[in-house]
Amino acid sequence: HDVTVQNCYVTRTNANDGIVIHSGPAGTIAGSNFIIRNNISEHSAEQGYDITTGTNVLMEGNISRLNKQGGITFGHTASGLIVRRHFSENEPTANTSASVKISSPDFTLENSLFIGSASYNKPIISIGPGSDSQPENVKLYNNTFIWNSSSEGNIFFLAQHFTGIQCTIKNLEMKNNIFYSRTSSRGIFSFQQADRPPDFGSGFKFDNNLFFMPGGIEWSVGGNSNSPFSFPEYKTTFNQDLNSIETDPLFVDPGGSDFHLLSTSSPAYNAGATLELTQYLDLDSISIPQAGKSDIGAFEFSISTYGLNANPEGSNMIRLTWSDNFSDETGFTIRRKKENSGIYSEIATIGTDVTTYDDGELDVNVTYYYQVKAVHPDNIYDWSNEVFASTSIGTNISPDFHETTGLIVFPNPADSFITLRTGVKAGEGKITIFNMVGEPVYSENCDRESKTIGLDRLSAGLFVIQLDTPSNQQCVKFIKR
Repeated sequence: HDVTVQNCYVTRTNANDGIVIHSGPAGTIAGSNFIIRNNISEHSAEQGYDITTGTNVLMEGNISRLNKQGGITFGHTASGLIVRRHFSENEPTANTSASVKISSPDFTLENSLFIGSASYNKPIISIGPGSDSQPENVKLYNNTFIWNSSSEGNIFFLAQHFTGIQCTIKNLEMKNNIFYSRTSSRGIFSFQQADRPPDFGSGFKFDNNLFFMPGGIEWSVGGNSNSPFSFPEYKTTFNQDLNSIETDPLFVDPGGSDFHLLSTSSPAYNAGATLELTQYLDLDSISIPQAGKSDIGAFEFSISTYGLNANPEGSNMIRLTWSDNFSDETGFTIRRKKENSGIYSEIATIGTDVTTYDDGELDVNVTYYYQVKAVHPDNIYDWSNEVFASTSIGTNISPDFHETTGLIVFPNPADSFITLRTGVKAGEGKITIFNMVGEPVYSENCDRESKTIGLDRLSAGLFVIQLDTPSNQQCVKFIKR
């Protein structure tokens, strides 16, 4: 009991799971109060995280990917697991299990992103009894689930039996989640009971979810013995998901695995139910809500995710640029402070749809800090991310620097590590991290398509990560908290 596993990288456990809480000899069980935080578990022969004993377990900020039997398993004598801000990708890699498998009581999954297996049409979520356990009090709040298989399959699988053991699953809530397919395959929500979804009454609460499956979506009740229900039929028959919608959520770049909401025009924006979360932070650790109600999905729309940039233009001017992802703003207000110890004051308000501002007649060799705020009659928008730049700046970053989308960095902002999806082959690239005065603070060859870099040596601030390959140069800014 009272164990913390933090900032570990576990890979290629050839005959077992990655990070586990297991029973001991002669069936002895673990105690309580476990924290599993900011770890990476990948390429395991079984699950990335296998929690089968112990109580009061917190998993937050972890990554699982390419594990043979799935990302997370919660079962046997374990109880009381909270999983938040988890990222799972392309698992299971074998034709078995699910991305996350739940068979014990008191399970909460919040603000997490699961990109399902591309190799097999296995469920992303599987909920059902085990040989010595059964799930109840399960909450799935504000998650994004991505179907990644080219063939149809059960995205959500709810079972009522295990090798002949019958049970009734009690108290299951599924709210503010996005279920999305980036293939043309059909998605299926499967409830394995003879007549109808189990105990669909006061104990089952499905609502404010968003579904988008270009190949179609159906609710299968009782396996293949019953005709499937369309979305409207399912809603009226079982009186569930009455405020849920079936439409494109409008992600930034789903093909490139950027599942942030594109703008305030997204149907997921401000469409979530008000929930009692264990922590009001989205997958990027942005506070929830940002404006009015919470959004649907793992990412809360925020101005800070839309890239305010500050770049010096000569010795006495700084140019601000940002993206206008709003449909109802009446303008933008800019505020500035001089040096980090200064006090912010508003310096300009400009019109709607304007995305640049030149701040001139500045002092030489001074660092200025900026924020931008979208103006709305009801004052619903917060200030943007903070950026800074210095006049008369020298830099080693390429003068034609611009942010690119081919290089993916997550999480962003980050605490102790970042993971890069580079897309380059071994030995073909070089990674350099620059601080905002252009000094290189980290450099090494890029030796894999996905790479994790520890940030313990960096102070808090804004950085540029640059990937140089024989064919091009890619740059992305990130924040170290």
